[in-house]
Amino acid sequence: MKIKIFGIIISLIILYFMGITYFEGITDKLQAENINSPNTDKSSEADTDSELEKLEKKIMESADSANNESIKLYAQSAALMDADTGRVLYEKNGYKEMPMASTTKIMTCIVALENAKLDDIVTVSKYASTMPDVQLNIREGEQFKLSDLLYSLMLESHNDVAVAIAEHVGGSVEGFAKMMNKKAKELGCEHTRFVTPNGLDAEGHYTTAVELAKIASYAVKNDEFIKITNTSAWEFQELKKGRTFSVSNKDRFLYIYDGAIGVKTGFTGKAGYCFVGAVKKDNKTFISTVLACGWPPHKSYKWSDTTKLMDFGMDNFELKQIFKADKVFNPVYVEDGKKNYVDLYYEGTLLY
Repeated sequence: MKIKIFGIIISLIILYFMGITYFEGITDKLQAENINSPNTDKSSEADTDSELEKLEKKIMESADSANNESIKLYAQSAALMDADTGRVLYEKNGYKEMPMASTTKIMTCIVALENAKLDDIVTVSKYASTMPDVQLNIREGEQFKLSDLLYSLMLESHNDVAVAIAEHVGGSVEGFAKMMNKKAKELGCEHTRFVTPNGLDAEGHYTTAVELAKIASYAVKNDEFIKITNTSAWEFQELKKGRTFSVSNKDRFLYIYDGAIGVKTGFTGKAGYCFVGAVKKDNKTFISTVLACGWPPHKSYKWSDTTKLMDFGMDNFELKQIFKADKVFNPVYVEDGKKNYVDLYYEGTLLY
């Protein structure tokens, strides 16, 4: 029992240092319910596991409440994540399964980068050439370098290009979808399912704001992915007959927010306006997601929501060192155990 109590106390200490949001506001809420804030002596007064667990739950609930009430968004679902730790800093319906439109192409791009070569030659099928807008208007039988198509995919979100890439890398759209879903599972996404590589509305094609942020957090660690998504414009040619193409980046967030590094817009009639943003600044890397962030004519809502999320992260969070690698713990007494004491230790440095 004492070991469990010690573990809960350590959790409370970590909560104190997490800087979840405005602790003064949290303290007021807790005091209104006759509960002390995490840096008081309440935990030392609790003499049972259940009392400590109730206290911890109350602290978390109050922190989350202060967190979620502090931002007003148009988006029906949203999340803010620390890309380095995977910690969710904010969420609004962040665990609700939602369509995600062309933000799907984040996974399309990363799966292609990890399973094919940039100088691969992609031959366009009849099926790929028939995809609806937005499209590059590629033609059956034409050939392109995979690297060029990835710029078309991420800068202008071309749906025909997404299918051409999927067929080249996965053998078929269905085969590529299996690769996308396998990668999602590897990243710990249990409420994400891909059916198409372009994000066009399809039955059973969905994710959550939190899991989409997790996918993007992984993607931005890939240097080639960042190179592609941060390029302002790209020109290339079809390899057989030399048709010339030019694509330009439609991610306005890159130009309106200091430190922005991406990532991807999206829109369908079912999903509404969607956007995944990324900012790297002051030794922080944040990922934001907004889903169902308005419908026409409210195209700009996604930019204002993303700016609010990033400002919230920048203003209220910083990485804290909880324990250093050389931290020494005293042994813990074990009641009625085979040994009277157990040693406590950990490996590495704990940052949060």
